[in-house]
Amino acid sequence: MELGVGRGNTTLALRAFEVSPAENKAQQLEGLEVIRRALHNDVFSYVGEHYKIPPRGLVPRGLQKPYPPIHMATGSPESSAGSGRTGSRRDRRRVLSGLRVHREHAAHLR
Repeated sequence: MELGVGRGNTTLALRAFEVSPAENKAQQLEGLEVIRRALHNDVFSYVGEHYKIPPRGLVPRGLQKPYPPIHMATGSPESSAGSGRTGSRRDRRRVLSGLRVHREHAAHLR
């Protein structure tokens, strides 16, 4: 199994889930931490700015250790750097803005 994540960045997607554009990136990063804890630990909990989860266990348990590969769709050099800091693999197939943006991503990661 592999997990792909991305943050909604259109007004339509944000409104559908009542997400503030100002909090969107922070919610995504916090959500990734929740996912990692859930997949890595038999029992996990989380208290953060956006999510508060009492002790819980994920059922069924995954077989991959510590957890399956997590891919993050990115659309900017900052997002590419953020995916590296969170341990996620960036999904370059998602970069649809052209060669200039791809070059910026590659230069930012060197």
